[in-house]
Amino acid sequence: MATVKALAQSPNLKSRPSDFAHLKDQEKSIETNLEVNNIIPVIDVSLLSSTNPDDRAKAIHDLGKACEEWGSFMVVNHEIPEMLTNQLFDACNEFFNLSEEEKHQFDKIKNNMRFPMMVGSGFAGSNPANGKGLWRDYMRCYVHPEFSCPDKPKQLK
Repeated sequence: MATVKALAQSPNLKSRPSDFAHLKDQEKSIETNLEVNNIIPVIDVSLLSSTNPDDRAKAIHDLGKACEEWGSFMVVNHEIPEMLTNQLFDACNEFFNLSEEEKHQFDKIKNNMRFPMMVGSGFAGSNPANGKGLWRDYMRCYVHPEFSCPDKPKQLK
């Protein structure tokens, strides 16, 4: 199967392939599932190292609640420099600009426990009711028990 990036850049592509969903297809169901005041939880991770035990307890409670109710959350006050996050995004873009062969050489070793990694295109998060997949390419690197990462591009490591 061709990657989403390859499909999107193909001169022969005239419309979205029918087996991929597009957010517009799902907007109505998303809107009906969200309550008016429902926003993604924001976790202030600086409170986890606070000297005030009440602040720490609140952060832990909020983190647990976000995981249980949403499955995700936004992190603030993490102290990761913006320059580092920008470099990470640049390195990921470089990875996805590699040739299909270069990207998928890493996917071929995904079952090797010394280097667990997956590269692919999108049916994760698919909707079984309509058989639609997400319009995305992905790279998944496991970081436990060991950090695993492709050797290209070098900046990603």
